[in-house]
Amino acid sequence: MAFAIPRDGKTYVGTTDTVYEGNPVHPVATQQDVDYLIEAAKKVFPTATITRDTIESSWAGVRPLIYEKGKDPSEISRKDEIWTAPSGLMTIAGGKLTGYRQMAETIVDKIVKARRYKHASACLTRELALSGAKGINAINFPDYIAYKAREGVQYGLNYDEAKHLVQKYGTNVDALFDRVKFLHEHGSTMPLALHAMLLYGIEAEMVYTPSDFFIRRTGLLYFDIEAVKLYKQQVIQVMQQRLNYTEEQKNRYIAELEQAINDATNFVKEGE
Repeated sequence: MAFAIPRDGKTYVGTTDTVYEGNPVHPVATQQDVDYLIEAAKKVFPTATITRDTIESSWAGVRPLIYEKGKDPSEISRKDEIWTAPSGLMTIAGGKLTGYRQMAETIVDKIVKARRYKHASACLTRELALSGAKGINAINFPDYIAYKAREGVQYGLNYDEAKHLVQKYGTNVDALFDRVKFLHEHGSTMPLALHAMLLYGIEAEMVYTPSDFFIRRTGLLYFDIEAVKLYKQQVIQVMQQRLNYTEEQKNRYIAELEQAINDATNFVKEGE
């Protein structure tokens, strides 16, 4: 089974059931997996022109399935399981990335109940708002996006840029707009929205490397890789100034980012 999910004007397609025996710390997309997904997409969207050349970027991860003798990966259950060792150590494995919060809640509650901790209660995160989501829900969010996007235009952004920031940062967008206003008045070497995200990332999200910014904080390496290639030097320059990189650090982070760009745009042959 594969999925096709729209995001930021693009569509990403996954996943595969390939057995992976390489280094789980650094998995990359293979030519075989890419071709498999292209063929799957063509069957569902026969009028779409999809080739390797139309793929802008890629990434890979390893799903930890619980081994079941005699079964292929596609036949193995995605359900998570918990084991308790004689020492009392609890281990949770399996599951899916989309269920990680439920898995965390399940094992936390199990630990609290088993240990009878007087100072601890059942997991509370179900009722806690994520950063930028306080007061926001599925009903009022579209109106909030439209309202704040119009506000962002007043500070020098176009409507789509402002809308993107609101969608990404929720009620934290005011902090982004403050930086946009400052940059609009004092000048910038890159698009205002990108520069504002970078400053906010450094000051509020503990961003320390260009790869962290382009991959984990913004997703630009996967959904707007041309922007990464176009503005990577400006981003690195700002980060060096703000974080006081040494030349050795700067060169190491540049190499790390170039490797990430290469991994996202070049597909290896299986077994390499």
